[in-house]
Amino acid sequence: MFKHILVPIDGSETSMLAVSKATALAKTFGSVVTALYVLDPHPFTGMGGDFAVGQSPLLLAATAEANVALDAALHAILDGGDTYLTV
Repeated sequence: MFKHILVPIDGSETSMLAVSKATALAKTFGSVVTALYVLDPHPFTGMGGDFAVGQSPLLLAATAEANVALDAALHAILDGGDTYLTV
């Protein structure tokens, strides 16, 4: 029934519950699970040139946070058993 399950995550407890449910569905139907974390590379684009200089540390921090969330999702999916995964 479900061939591919997309799970958007943000690192929250609620998104990890969604990963758990998606993993259970994937195991039942032999589905592929894709975990997705969306990152806005230009959160302050409309704020003027002064903010452009300070975006690099924010982007690095946001990328690190995304990697932690994706890592947690990866481990949760792999602990769930026979599931195909894309991250």
